[in-house]
Amino acid sequence: MLVFRRTTKHFNKRDMTKEEIKTKIAELADSAWEYGFAEGVNKTSATYMEKLKQKQAEIDSAYDEGYVAGHKAALEHAGLSNPTEDEVEPSTLIINLTNPVVGAFLADKSYDAAGFAVGKGKSVVTNYTEGNIVHDDYGENWIEHCVCVNTGKGKYWNLIPGRTYTLDGKKVKTTGTVRQIHFPSDEYVSNCRDLGGWKCDGGRVKYGVVIRSARLPKGLTKTGPVASILRDDVGVTLEIDLKNETPYTTLGWRGMKVLMYGYASILTDAKGYKDTFAAILSELIKGGCVLMHCNAGADRTGTVSALLLGLLGVSEADIIKDWELTSYCHWGNYKIISQWGERMADPEKKAIALKEFPKGELREFFQAMKSTYGKNGESFQKQCESFLTKKVGLTSAQITKIRDLMIEKG
Repeated sequence: MLVFRRTTKHFNKRDMTKEEIKTKIAELADSAWEYGFAEGVNKTSATYMEKLKQKQAEIDSAYDEGYVAGHKAALEHAGLSNPTEDEVEPSTLIINLTNPVVGAFLADKSYDAAGFAVGKGKSVVTNYTEGNIVHDDYGENWIEHCVCVNTGKGKYWNLIPGRTYTLDGKKVKTTGTVRQIHFPSDEYVSNCRDLGGWKCDGGRVKYGVVIRSARLPKGLTKTGPVASILRDDVGVTLEIDLKNETPYTTLGWRGMKVLMYGYASILTDAKGYKDTFAAILSELIKGGCVLMHCNAGADRTGTVSALLLGLLGVSEADIIKDWELTSYCHWGNYKIISQWGERMADPEKKAIALKEFPKGELREFFQAMKSTYGKNGESFQKQCESFLTKKVGLTSAQITKIRDLMIEKG
């Protein structure tokens, strides 16, 4: 790929004629156009390559279907009216469930997540969300970017990465990391994703045990599309509502209310966090799946998620990346170095947010947690464990049990 480098030269107009100045300006304009064009090509190349892969997968799928149909017809013509599965063996369809924009963000090596914990580093999340996300009030930005498996006969959503399925007689192997939950466009939950998939101490975080999301629509019914997807597709058995509002259970089967605030507020009031972790553990012991949410599914939910992933041994860099994935929904651009309220476009909402979370930054909370409860040289996992036992009040036995239930070995 041809990549242009921006080369601009300063010039002193007092030493140049009018025509020379015009020539220089024209040269600079041409250079700027070429640079902009090249940057535009580079920015879309990752998305283009992913679309090319998807198209190739469709071609492979068509080939497989044609091969199977032709082979089956030939066997039947030879007198084998009921060929066995071994005699008609289609190729495996491989689908990456992490959408290409999110995948590029997760793979970006220039992302200095560890530096954010000490107030340094540069967020690159804007490089991927800009131009891909439209921040409207209740848009379906996150939903539009979910990846489905299309077998040619049916479409399948909300599958788990790293699994092999048999769908419409076709073997499908799923890859990827982030499991985004898809809902119909007319009734859905934004910012909804599985907490599983992250590399951790001894393996990876299990899928299908803890789901995080923004608030659920009021008035849901047990037979509605949202409840059906969360219950039947995802397997949610308990809803934990973290909002500081009038309690209501929306899923229509089992739910509980926990009043809490996000980030540094836990340093003064940890009761809500203790109750939340205890409820998660209790449900996982029963073999259930927990959905936790607040309003945006970002700050209160994000703080619980960060601590939960931390005690599992997920790296601090990956925890911050998980936190910033909220940028891919309509709630705003979540950069670790900005205040919560500054991400709000609406003035009224911004004023409310700044009042509720005047210093609502994950980085500031991490700094306070480490300096108060951590020790120099300790791993981030150990620092989270110390904080959760000394401040939140979890026991070592509870933490060990959470790890046992949430980590997939290997």
